[in-house]
Amino acid sequence: MKLIRMGRPQFIEVKGVTFCGSSDASDLTMKNVPFHEEVRSFCQDLCAELGEDYALACEHAHSCCVLIAHKMFLIEGKWHTWINYERFHDLVQSGEEFGSLDYLAPTPEWALFGDERAGFDPEETRFYRKNKH
Repeated sequence: MKLIRMGRPQFIEVKGVTFCGSSDASDLTMKNVPFHEEVRSFCQDLCAELGEDYALACEHAHSCCVLIAHKMFLIEGKWHTWINYERFHDLVQSGEEFGSLDYLAPTPEWALFGDERAGFDPEETRFYRKNKH
């Protein structure tokens, strides 16, 4: 918490560990992998501790990931946590100084924290494994 307050980051991305198999370099097992609900709960608690400047902005259940954003990216009630890459490259080419507020893009509804689609892009095909449909 102290490090976050000191650094005042614009974004905090919290991601659960992804188990990639056994290794002599690590003793992690599937027991160490949090469920997405656990990551969500942790982030809700973290936001409560951070106070008014931060809020839960996005999530992606498949990646077990939640984005906490500074409220400077909550513009007229809508999150702008995505990047307008064309604008970003134009700014780089211009050679002028710029900041993150100069190339932001609105966050798609499906990526917002709490949306029923939980970060799954509806234009992509979702595949279910292990006979779960």
